[in-house]
Amino acid sequence: MTHTPSPLLQFYQGFGQDSEERSLKEIQQWDFNQLEYVHNYIQWLFPLTDRSHYNLDAPLLKLDDMQSFQSSPKLRQEVLYNLELMLNFYGFIRYSDKIVAANNFDQRIQQWLSFGNHNFLRITRILKSLKLLGLEHEATLFFNALDSIYPQHQSIIGNSYNYWLAAVNDN
Repeated sequence: MTHTPSPLLQFYQGFGQDSEERSLKEIQQWDFNQLEYVHNYIQWLFPLTDRSHYNLDAPLLKLDDMQSFQSSPKLRQEVLYNLELMLNFYGFIRYSDKIVAANNFDQRIQQWLSFGNHNFLRITRILKSLKLLGLEHEATLFFNALDSIYPQHQSIIGNSYNYWLAAVNDN
């Protein structure tokens, strides 16, 4: 019996599209404005096991999908590419085995670091998804980068920090 990959795996493997008929490669080519103002892609790049309140057409990450991501270097590589895309958007860069502020960090945080910004939820999603997809180390590295900016931006980040912390510490 042949097993048909889930829509999420088809999307990640390059022969499927998201609910808006976009390919993974298309989204990966977006500029900062598209990443900021389009709200129904992040759930496909960083899927979770629970339903999105903001994109009811987003896939739910199933156990079979998680196992596929955890066992496939190609799928994990795509997730890492998506992480690099979003790190760049937030003004971070992976350098050696750390994630640090990039040269454009001060410029980039002006675009997303504001009270109640939806990117705080996106970051929580990214951290949770990385763990579910077998990239716990990268989730920890990203959290450490966020942790390093938290003292200076504590009044803006607020309680979102606790969600980020829980995301990397939950099993």
